[in-house]
Amino acid sequence: MGLTHDATPGDTGVMAHAHDGRRERSVATARAGDGTFLFLSRMAVDFALTGGVLGYESLFGRTDLQSWVQAGFHVEVEVSDDGFAEARGMRQALWQVFRASLDDDRLPAAAISVLNSMSRPPPITRQLDRSAQGWHWHRPVTLAEVMSAVARDGIELLAVEDRSRLRECAADNCALVFYDDSRSGLRRWCAPQRCGDRTRARDYRSRQKTTG
Repeated sequence: MGLTHDATPGDTGVMAHAHDGRRERSVATARAGDGTFLFLSRMAVDFALTGGVLGYESLFGRTDLQSWVQAGFHVEVEVSDDGFAEARGMRQALWQVFRASLDDDRLPAAAISVLNSMSRPPPITRQLDRSAQGWHWHRPVTLAEVMSAVARDGIELLAVEDRSRLRECAADNCALVFYDDSRSGLRRWCAPQRCGDRTRARDYRSRQKTTG
């Protein structure tokens, strides 16, 4: 099953603050070079959703990774060939540990080693504005700082928080993974406005046919 994407190409207005704490809980999208980025929950999960599995890919080159960082953190970073390769390697490690967690398997040691290594540099950090009414990222921001934040988020998700809240979307035609950070802990779909609405609409139509 492939990943499904119905985002509007070029719509960047809703995703500018995907991981800076100011975004409402909703589907946010950003246009990639050859696909669409999705921001649905935690930064580690969102980075995993850029591809690498199920025949889907949105990080074809360094500029795509720059676009993801810009979309998710609203900052610009320089991306070298080595940095790009390391980021994609970490994404693969995230998929491996998330998949193992979902399958109740032992987390692969090699993937754990990658995440631990990528988490060691200092992460991207917030700085208080002079007015004390807001904040900004400490700049210049490096790719290593962003990837460290992503790796640390993945580690926290798996080892500190409730790992059972990492889930696959319940929709039959969606293979997306998400982290349920809702208060009730009963979230079933990658996003209510996405697969949730589709599933409810489909069920409603089915009931109408049955009773019609």
